[in-house]
Amino acid sequence: MGLLDELVQEEDLDPEVMRQTGSTYLNLSELEKIRHLIQMDLLDESQLLRNLSNRYGLPLLSNTRDEVQNHEKTLLAKQLYERTGILAMRFGSKCAGLLSVQSNWLSMNQVAFQLGEPVFWHLAQQQQIEALLETSELPATEGNFSATVRIQQIFEEAISRRCSDIHLEPEKNKLRITIPY
Repeated sequence: MGLLDELVQEEDLDPEVMRQTGSTYLNLSELEKIRHLIQMDLLDESQLLRNLSNRYGLPLLSNTRDEVQNHEKTLLAKQLYERTGILAMRFGSKCAGLLSVQSNWLSMNQVAFQLGEPVFWHLAQQQQIEALLETSELPATEGNFSATVRIQQIFEEAISRRCSDIHLEPEKNKLRITIPY
C-alpha cells in the first residue's frame, strides 16, 4: 500500500481530493503528488511527517530536544542543501541530516558520504529547515503545548528510539531534555 493510500485510510487525506486530482497527477511520482497537495494546503505537512516518522522510524525534529547547531562545514552543508534539499546540522556532537517532504531522499547516502561521518536522520517541516538556514534557530512552535502533551511527546520519542532513560537537565531559563540513543 502506498503512502497516499495510507493517508486516505487513516483519514488524513480526503479521498475525494484524490479522485478530483487523479488525472492531473497521473504521471507524477507519489512524492511529487504529496508535494503538490501540501503546496495547495490539501495535506497537512506536520501530520504527514508524523506518519513518515512512524512508517520509517525517523525521529521528528520538533520532538528532538538536543541542541541544534550549524555543521562546522557550513559551506558544504549549504551546497548539499542546494543540491538535495537535505540540511546537515549538529545535535551536540552528532551529525544530523534534516529531511523534509521537499528533500531528495535518494541522496541520503550521497550526503553521508560527502560529510564523511555517520548521519542521524530527522524529519523536519520545510519552514523549520528554512529558519535554520537563515538564523540557526528553530521557529517557535504554533500554540502553547500543555505539559501533558509535551510529556507524551517526550515519551513517544524515547519509545521510538527504544531508549531506557530520559535525562532532565535544569538550566537557568529552560529545561534541557536529552533522550540518548
